[in-house]
Amino acid sequence: KSPTLNPNLNLSEWHKAEIRVNGESIQMKIDNDIVLTEKSILKIPVGKIGFRNFGNEKALVKKIKLTAMN
Repeated sequence: KSPTLNPNLNLSEWHKAEIRVNGESIQMKIDNDIVLTEKSILKIPVGKIGFRNFGNEKALVKKIKLTAMN
């Protein structure tokens, strides 16, 4: 499932993205707005992160912070 993004999101500006993972569940926020919530979806090994673009999109990422949730 793809995130539901605000159609008025200015892609020429920096935005705050927050991704919370708990077991197989995930929640994603952009500028504090929840854009994706899925349960029992992740079937990946614990302790890994990654970033990937699909197609010809481009993304800049800065200030990555990982925090344990327990």
